[in-house]
Amino acid sequence: MLSREFDNDNDNTELKKLRQDNAEIRENLRTIEQQRLANNLIIGGIPYYNEPQRGDTASPPNTQEHFSDTRKAVNRFFTEVLQIPEDDAKNIRIEITKRIGAEKNNKPKNVLLTFQSLNDKEKVISCRDRLKGRDEYMHDQFPKDVVERRRKLIPVMLAARKDGQNAYLRYDKLIVNGSHYTNGKYGKAQ
Repeated sequence: MLSREFDNDNDNTELKKLRQDNAEIRENLRTIEQQRLANNLIIGGIPYYNEPQRGDTASPPNTQEHFSDTRKAVNRFFTEVLQIPEDDAKNIRIEITKRIGAEKNNKPKNVLLTFQSLNDKEKVISCRDRLKGRDEYMHDQFPKDVVERRRKLIPVMLAARKDGQNAYLRYDKLIVNGSHYTNGKYGKAQ
């Protein structure tokens, strides 16, 4: 058996360097994932293309929707719900349109859209206010770690709002009255 002399100072220095490198690699991966998801938008509540519309009494929907039907359902959502003019809706360039997740409470699966440009995504997001009082919703797609941090911040945000504060989430940070909130009156944000 070979013996090795340990140099604690050198080993500690190497360990610190490895930890620092690991942290940098993790941060780089997080940045890459953020950039990859930047053009993605998740929209919930879009009925299946062959599903009866409000007031219709046709047969129940086929949840095995073909991807071209999903795109048609999205176009219908753009024009009828978001009130984007039909010509503008047809010019919104989308790379990927697919249903994701599981059906919950007999509601259709969410739709994941990957836009070719942020400008096209912004055209859709700018119509978000037309969803007030409706069952449909839309939000950015975030990396898993960000989703978990946001999930933990929601009760704190709601407590601040209940107290009359202007509170919202920006990526994975809680903003209360224009300032980054960490810990305080409404609970822990970290």
